[in-house]
Amino acid sequence: IVGVEAKSDNYKACLKLQNQRVNFLKLDCRCLRGEEVGVFDFVWCWGLIYHLDDPTLLMKALVSITHEKSWVCIDGHVAIDGEQAYMPDPSPPIVQKVFGGRTYAGKLFREFEEGTPPSDKDKFDKASLDNIWSFWLTYDSMIKLFTDFGFSNITEFRSHNPASPFGPGLVYQPVD
Repeated sequence: IVGVEAKSDNYKACLKLQNQRVNFLKLDCRCLRGEEVGVFDFVWCWGLIYHLDDPTLLMKALVSITHEKSWVCIDGHVAIDGEQAYMPDPSPPIVQKVFGGRTYAGKLFREFEEGTPPSDKDKFDKASLDNIWSFWLTYDSMIKLFTDFGFSNITEFRSHNPASPFGPGLVYQPVD
């Protein structure tokens, strides 16, 4: 079992769990490469994708560290029409963004103020690693993102809170 964490304090906490069966690496998920970390049968991304400004970077990494029979489980928030729960500002509108020539719908949320020093970003454990804005994909765009990268056998599951305003978790498997 390999865990990946990029933020210093979170990584130190992870190391307390490390043992003979679990190893943690201090890496940015957007930079994962199979030739460096290996290829996995199961990948779990929890509380991650909605902190990225370009989710296609994570997808490229996932393609690199999985094989045709791997399972990828993503648990996170999706953008919804109307107000977004737990957001301090009024909910932004759904917008279209282009990543790698493909268009996806979602909402932009501020992770940090402009000019926030990297050392301060690293200390805030419930925010992105370094990007100022995050892009929360809509449910349909989340499905499109995964199918665009070859993960087209999709199973939806609900978190422990079925009434969650953030939407379902999704399990993705590439089709042979």
